[in-house]
Amino acid sequence: MRAVLRVMPLLLMLGSLPESVRVAPAPVPVPALTSTTAGGPRGPADGPVSVSVTPVNGTTVAQTNTSGNTANFTVTNTGFADDWFFLTCGTTSPVTSCSVTGSIFVPASGQGQVTVTYATGAVGQGFVTLTAQGFDFGGQATGKYTVTVSAAGVSVTPDGGTLTPNPDPWTGGHEVWFTVKNTGVASATYQLSCPTQGPVTCTALSLWSVTLAGGASQAVRASLTVDTAGMGTVTLHAAGGGVSDDGSFAIPVAAGYAVAVRHRPSSGWRLRNTAVVDTFLVKNTGKGAATFTLLPTCTGAAVQAGCTATPTSMTLEPGITRAVKVNYQTNGAGLSGTVTLKAQRSGGPEWDQAVQNVTTPGMQAPAVEVAAANPGLTLARGQCLTLALPGAGLNQCGDLVLSHALPPTRTLGTVRAPVLVYTSQTAYPDRIPVAADVRLVGGGRRPTVS
Repeated sequence: MRAVLRVMPLLLMLGSLPESVRVAPAPVPVPALTSTTAGGPRGPADGPVSVSVTPVNGTTVAQTNTSGNTANFTVTNTGFADDWFFLTCGTTSPVTSCSVTGSIFVPASGQGQVTVTYATGAVGQGFVTLTAQGFDFGGQATGKYTVTVSAAGVSVTPDGGTLTPNPDPWTGGHEVWFTVKNTGVASATYQLSCPTQGPVTCTALSLWSVTLAGGASQAVRASLTVDTAGMGTVTLHAAGGGVSDDGSFAIPVAAGYAVAVRHRPSSGWRLRNTAVVDTFLVKNTGKGAATFTLLPTCTGAAVQAGCTATPTSMTLEPGITRAVKVNYQTNGAGLSGTVTLKAQRSGGPEWDQAVQNVTTPGMQAPAVEVAAANPGLTLARGQCLTLALPGAGLNQCGDLVLSHALPPTRTLGTVRAPVLVYTSQTAYPDRIPVAADVRLVGGGRRPTVS
């Protein structure tokens, strides 16, 4: 039987060359050998082994000033014999360096995958190449990638949004949405955080890191709680690949401030020329504590200008009501005016007021009825208390009455018994009691009788 003897070159016996070697040595000549196989002799007469490296015009992208970037090549043995291939890589600026394994074995008509690792510098476009050269039978081919090197970039939007509707104090469950976009050409991973300012706390993010291909974007939700009223801010910070950006939302925490002012129920009648104190009630109907300035106003002829409030301001918790005294002076009778108390929130637009109408009525003469209240010329003795006195005397209606019987007499066929009556009113005619019915007219105030 005839056998074929294959002689390995010295380089193959010593193992693969270091990766830093980038220039292939000249092919080692293979001596002419005699083949005893049935297929006939194999040697230089068969020609060099053929090889191809693809892609030849590939494209890829990378970020500036990065290392660990990779380009994948395929080495194909297009010849008729198995062979080892010596590998070298090369670069042009702004691709700054590369590395690759020293060799690869590829059987006849077979393929092998090779990865070239490279680093980049500034922005620009360069090349990374892979050259494969046969160890046994020669043959050489080169593949190439065009590398576009661009700066990394990220954007977070919105930048200056506002949460609406405004949240109430001491509430949770609020959320805002941001969009994180990779504005570079290469994939990048960004770490996310959500710092806050003011009465706002960021409790969670839907993502704490995100990996995005060049030009890709991702929505991110920030969950919030708020406490006291005021203006707050939440920021989404994205950082990675040597770049960063911030987006933000303003969070106006509205206290729902409100106030109500009422006058304590009372009539509007006030005595003329008198110092008067009216009472108003001020209530904080909002959702947050607030300080209110109290502003009294007196207008109209019935009241003098310059009325004052006690106190002049107050701080109220939500739902609390307090009394406010308004001091003023009335003028003459028969006049009208108004007393107003306004409560204005300090530093805010919220206010309310209450108005009390004031009238100082005149002292109109009452209507006096005498005739109907008196019996005429005869004293109505039956309406008086009568007390018997010793002898023939009586105390009747406060008067002393003495009676003396006279002899009977007949007149017109009738016997009569006259009685002589003496009363003290006869002795003191200046004291005559008169009854009177006195009525107020037109709502006039009750007069003082003396």
